[in-house]
Order: sequence, then structure tokens, then C-alpha cells
Amino acid sequence: MTITIYSVIFSFLWGSIFFLVLMCVRRYLLRHHAYYILIFFSLFAIFRFIFIFDININLNSNLFYQIGKGVTFLLKKFINNSVIQFNYENNWNILTQIFGLFHLFFYIWIIGIVSLIFKSLVQTIKFMKTYKEIPQSKNPTFLKILKCVKSDMNFRLDVRIIESEYVKVPFLCGFFHPTIYLNTCFHNENEIYSVIYHELTHFVKHDNWLKFFLYCINIFFWWNPMIRNISENIYDACEYRCDQIVTKNMSSIQKIDYASIINRMTGRNASTPIGVTLVTKLNSDCVYHRLNTFLYPCKIRPAIRVIITSATGLMIVLSLLSILLISQANDFFTPADASITSANSYLIQNETGSYDLYCMGELIDTNLTDLTGLSGLPIK
Repeated sequence: MTITIYSVIFSFLWGSIFFLVLMCVRRYLLRHHAYYILIFFSLFAIFRFIFIFDININLNSNLFYQIGKGVTFLLKKFINNSVIQFNYENNWNILTQIFGLFHLFFYIWIIGIVSLIFKSLVQTIKFMKTYKEIPQSKNPTFLKILKCVKSDMNFRLDVRIIESEYVKVPFLCGFFHPTIYLNTCFHNENEIYSVIYHELTHFVKHDNWLKFFLYCINIFFWWNPMIRNISENIYDACEYRCDQIVTKNMSSIQKIDYASIINRMTGRNASTPIGVTLVTKLNSDCVYHRLNTFLYPCKIRPAIRVIITSATGLMIVLSLLSILLISQANDFFTPADASITSANSYLIQNETGSYDLYCMGELIDTNLTDLTGLSGLPIK
């Protein structure tokens, strides 16, 4: 596998296409409980952004070849007419001349990553200092309800409950041994049951691992707001999925009480460490839509299933097509049957005295000074 400027550009283009598609179908999939489909394609969209390699798969289809050749030819002309000329013909400032534009971007990228890692460590240390002195809750009500929830979920691992007034929003922490943090304001047993059930569902579904993975991806690609937005889709899908599991056997009144918990917690500001799952997405404009999803669930008709299945198939085809076209970008410039002769190739002299080599109407090389083996080509 290799990395070229074209594979990077194509990766960004396809990632953007998947991002736009996800923005269009996001609410529809959430409304119809297609959470796993949304999570899968959100992860694949992130993969398309971060997979910037040319895997050099040879295609026999002439259609793929012509499509890829046309698109990459346009990209090539744009890059050669803007980036390369800008590099050699314009006067850059001293910093860009020393490091080069891409080196400068690379150093800015690394500085951003280091800064965010440092911020995360500081946040985690503050969290540990705040809660390390607080013992495990001995509240008999909490312990009784926890035992009941574990029995209903057939959950066998030990679960710690930390009860503190510092907890603004209930959340779960831990990758192997869950710890649930609750506020002292919870007194209603039904509310406590719903919150604990919700948090343990996050643990059973491995949402904390998924969130940690997305957190690392967002740190590494901090400059790409689309990856951040796609990650929010996954967070939402995890919350909606837990809501559906918790409220599946609830009556209408119990669902309203559960919705009131989410509505009450929304907007509270909480500082939490890496690898936690919150009971609700904070400061979300989609809370109303989230509540309606389980308060007024829509019936999934056969036609809806056909639409979702068809859309899934289309996305899979686009996924395969995106990989094939991106991987072919580097091969379209020098077809296997092309050879440099005076009949199909020529040189163009630049103002600097160097030459650009063209073969079959395509730019092959730039700024040539050594014309060994090319002296017989016409100069235009």
C-alpha cells in the first residue's frame, strides 16, 4: 500500500459523500430503530476518511478505468495548475520556504494532537481527585435496586455505585468492572431502576469501548469536523438503542417518567473522563426527537423495511466502489500500454528553463532539467 496526494484527496471526497448521505438518513434510521445500520455506516464513513492508502487493485472493467481516469485527470490538472505552480512560482514566506506547506500542516497537526491528549489527561486527573475519596454507596435503596436490575439483566459482574452531590449527570465508568455514578437527588425507586438499567445496558453493549475508540479518532483527526459530527451520530444511536431496551416493557406512564429524567438531565454540564457513557447527550437539540422515538414509536411497515434494506444495499455498493476507485487513482496516469515516443509525447519549456513532459495528452513529469533519452521529443 502507498500514499499519494490523489489517494488522500479521493479518500476525503468519498468520506464527504458518506457524510452527506448520513446527514440525510440519520433521523430516518433513528426513528425506525435502525441503530446498528447507522452505527455501521457511520464507522465506515470514518474509515473512508482515515484510510488514505492506495491498495493497488487492478480492475479489468473498462468502465471503472474510464471513470477513474477522467476524475483523476481533472484532479491532476487542478493540482498541477495550482499547488505545484504556487510552490515554485510564487514567493512564499520564510516559514513555508523552510518547512514546506505540508511540513507546516504536519507540525500543526501534531501540536493539536499533543494538546488534546494533555487536556484529556488533565481532565481525567481532576476527575480522579474529585471522586477518589468518595466511598462506595451503602444506600440500601440503591443496593436493593441494583440487585434487582442485575437479576433482570442476568448480569454477573460486580457493580460499584458512587453516590455524590458532585455528579451532575448519571454516568458509567470502567471498561472491565463498571462503576455507576449517581447524584444524591434520586429518591424515586422507579427512576433509580431506570437509570441503573440504562447505564448497565451501555456496559453490556460495549458503548464505553466504542466511545473511547471514537475519542481517540477525534483526537487524531481533530481538524476534521465531519468526523466529529459522524461520531455524534454513533453516540446518538447508542443512546436511542439503550432507551428502546429500557422502555420496551414499560407502560405509557412509566415512559413519561423515564422521559422526564432525560429532560431533567439535559443541559447540565458535567466533566467526565475518557471511556464513560452519559445517560443523555448534553446540550442536544435532538432531545425532543429522542423522547418521541420511544414515547410515540412508529410501526415499521414492510415498505419501510424494503426502503431500509435497499438503502443498505446501495451503501454497500458505494462502499465497494469507493475503495476500488480510490485504489486505482495512481494507476491511471501511466497506462500499461503507453510508451514515450515522438508521436505521442512532447516537451513544454518553462520560464525557468526546465521542461514538462506530456504523454498522450497527460502530464507525466515536471521541471525536468536532464533530457537524457528525451532529446528526440518535439518542444512546444
